[in-house]
Amino acid sequence: YYTTALVNLLGGVKSVTGSTKKSFDTRLITSQPHNGEVITVDVPTYITGIMNFDSGAIATIFTTFDVYYETDKFIEIYGTKGTMQVPDPNGFGGPIKVLKPGEGYKEYPLQFEYPENSRALGLADMAKAIQTGREARCDYTQTLHVLEIMTSFQKASESGKLIELQTKYTRKAPMVVPTEKGVLDD
Repeated sequence: YYTTALVNLLGGVKSVTGSTKKSFDTRLITSQPHNGEVITVDVPTYITGIMNFDSGAIATIFTTFDVYYETDKFIEIYGTKGTMQVPDPNGFGGPIKVLKPGEGYKEYPLQFEYPENSRALGLADMAKAIQTGREARCDYTQTLHVLEIMTSFQKASESGKLIELQTKYTRKAPMVVPTEKGVLDD
């Protein structure tokens, strides 16, 4: 979710580097429906990466199952005119905050009425795109690009090198703010 959110905020990625690690041989599942089950860990569960975007932006990502924490997750973007915090893309809601020098954080309301678990929103957008003949916002080019980014963190870790990506991604037009809740592109 986080990599996809970054690609939609900042555009395509041209190269990555990273370090990955499998810290434990087993892991306890803490979510339903398998809460309490112990599984064998077959992949890295501690991943850090640096993404070099086509736009010139640079992003750092850190994800892990290997630590305990009680904090809100969010994405923070540092720019030349301030800092922006966007909410956890796995949660579908929360405030957007912008910090400008000398002003403190200012909170901005969400533009869309989808703060609940809206995992099917991309599918609804794809159906609307098929109906209207426009491109879907989340399509195979986005999925393939994000997958290459994520797998390239491990390749970079194993090789100790910067990985140039083969896929290209161009952001689609953002959703239009609906005039009626539940209606896309009205």
